Amino acid sequence: KGKIKMSKVYKRNLTPKIIAILFSLMLWIYVMTAINPRVTNDITNVNVQLMNVEEIRQQGLVVVGDLDYNIRVRLTGRRDEVQRITRDQIIAKADLMGYAIGINNVPIEVFVDGQVEVDFSPKFISLELEEIVRRQKEVEIIIEGSPGEGFVIGSLDFKPTVAWVRGPESIVNQVNKVVARLELDGERKNIVQSLALRPVNSRGVEVQNVEVQNPFTDVILVIDEVKSVPI
Repeated sequence: KGKIKMSKVYKRNLTPKIIAILFSLMLWIYVMTAINPRVTNDITNVNVQLMNVEEIRQQGLVVVGDLDYNIRVRLTGRRDEVQRITRDQIIAKADLMGYAIGINNVPIEVFVDGQVEVDFSPKFISLELEEIVRRQKEVEIIIEGSPGEGFVIGSLDFKPTVAWVRGPESIVNQVNKVVARLELDGERKNIVQSLALRPVNSRGVEVQNVEVQNPFTDVILVIDEVKSVPI
């Protein structure tokens, strides 16, 4: 009889327990769907960090062109989780180690600290690697202006007369020569200066993204006085 009585009590308590569980489940579903629903947020212009750039440079390779790559990241999840994630908390990386000269499609990895689903586009960045080369170019001194009245430009001497230019092969090949500018403004004495060197192309336009490894030349310009000789 005792066992039968306990069974009846258990059955009487089971129904309200099931109702309470179902009510709690419905309340949780309501909270999740109405108060904290699933949402999607697109975050644009997330910058991609290029990894091991310096390491591949030490191996004699360099990225040609723009190093600024951006992607669009889509976050999906509960609203409170999605809304707390900012652009700065999204880490996108592309590892350049192991790629060769030429155009490479490098996969992107995205890391987000949060309970959200992550999708992004594009999945790869296309970049070109070139060999770093070193070429010797002639130095030219460009003299602008004039010495003082009664004086003329005499002999010009400068060292070094050649300079090493280093950088991506396609850009170094654009360098025609290395120039230094010497500006005169009525000088009456010899000029001794150290002038900065700039790489220029065949049109005289400065070439960017290359390094002149001996960036200065020492110049000696003689200023001669004009002498009148009686006839």
